[in-house]
Amino acid sequence: MSRPNFVYAIDLREPDTWDFDGVGTWAKLCDATVDLVFADPHGSFSTDHVLSPKLRKQLDDALTVARTRDTAALEDLLTRLPEDHRGKSHIVGGDPRAVIPEYADDYDALLVTTRDRKGLRRAFLGSVAERIVRHTTVPVIIAR
Repeated sequence: MSRPNFVYAIDLREPDTWDFDGVGTWAKLCDATVDLVFADPHGSFSTDHVLSPKLRKQLDDALTVARTRDTAALEDLLTRLPEDHRGKSHIVGGDPRAVIPEYADDYDALLVTTRDRKGLRRAFLGSVAERIVRHTTVPVIIAR
């Protein structure tokens, strides 16, 4: 029997939602490998429509810097998982509410964390984690 493969969806812009201790515990309990995925809302941004070559180059350079930074951050975060349960890191472009459920289809389970908003704040802001949970087809583990 092969080892289960989980994916942990994290938001690099919200470090207060990360729970590597909890994810590591689940990885150990299930003897699973854990990949990290960050859905970058700007990751699918294209500068093809920008008419000014100078502005297009500036935007392309800024995007390259941001992608390099995000890739390095994910690789660094991967080291927070127990060594024998570390998988790979991935960046996908698009709205996390749409791309994470689809991306998770290739895994045995999806791990997400949430800030656990309550009341009106949740009603007005919504919950990315809740949308992901409702639209994914694989088992979901929510760490709080």
